[in-house]
Amino acid sequence: MTALLAGLAGYLVALGVLGPRLMTVLLHRLRPSPRLALALWSALTTSWVISLISIGLAATAQLSSGMGLIALLHACLHAVLVILGTHGPAEVPAAVALAGSVLFLARLGVVAVRHARRTRQGDEGATSVRSPHTPGHEPRHHDRPRRS
Repeated sequence: MTALLAGLAGYLVALGVLGPRLMTVLLHRLRPSPRLALALWSALTTSWVISLISIGLAATAQLSSGMGLIALLHACLHAVLVILGTHGPAEVPAAVALAGSVLFLARLGVVAVRHARRTRQGDEGATSVRSPHTPGHEPRHHDRPRRS
């Protein structure tokens, strides 16, 4: 086991064991600022997931018949080239940008459809709010017109 794997494993275990206690303490101290508590929670969770992925990649690189991390990254790049159907590394950024654009447009379409459904449901089954001009509505002091 290399020093990188040992360090990542130690960090992963320490964060996994001490993270919930740390968050409990921080939540009590940061109660007046929930955004900061949410940011810290997101940072700790993301850090743990990234370290888990990193230790998996490092262990795979070490255990894959001594290829090393560079060879593993080269194999991953070759797999991306095959999946995207590109012919060389120069075309990878354009292919990734195209795939990202398609995903973005698909997500935008999903959000638009959800918004249209909610708006339609809101128009059909919404409870109406009485306006000052509704019959049977007694005007309050701030609804009355001001005298000039």
